[in-house]
This record gives sequence, C-alpha cells and structure tokens, in this order.
Amino acid sequence: MILRTHQKWGWQRAALTGTIATYQIRGAIRDLGKALSLPPEEVDQLSKQSNHYGSSRHVEKQMQKSEHFQEKINTPVWRDLVRLAAELDGFPKYMGQHPAG
Repeated sequence: MILRTHQKWGWQRAALTGTIATYQIRGAIRDLGKALSLPPEEVDQLSKQSNHYGSSRHVEKQMQKSEHFQEKINTPVWRDLVRLAAELDGFPKYMGQHPAG
C-alpha cells in the first residue's frame, strides 16, 4: 500500500507518520507486574478492574477499591508497583507507523 501511494502521488507528496504509544494504567500494571515477578493472575485481576485509559498514577486508588488488594498495598513489592507505575505514566511504550499519514 505504501509503494502504491508513492507511485500514485509521488515521493514528494506522500510521507509516513510516526506514532508513539505511551503507558496508561493497564499497560503499566501488566508490564511492571511481569518485571516484578508478581503473580500473573493477580496482575491480570488488577489490570482488568482498572480504567482502560486512566493514568497510571492512580494504581494505588484502584488497589484501594478492592478488598483483595487493600491488604497488599503496603507490602514491598506491591509498593514498588505503585511507585514505578506513577513514574511510567505517559512514558513512551513503543513506536509505530500511522497508516493514514
């Protein structure tokens, strides 16, 4: 498709556009959960109950909403998840190509 677009419109009139995906709450929880070796089923549960496009600065608030996670908030590894998720908020996750540049 890219080659066809360049052939039709010319190399001077067509370009690719890059996109940068950034961390949101679910991606931060999933990636940090793996990195910190947290139980996958608990990471999955916390991720699913979190707002899909929410800020990863709100992981602690999400944990406080669930009785299961309230007791884990003050354990060292879960504290690390909360702290690191806040640092990842808006941080670039990966780059891609936008199909309609």
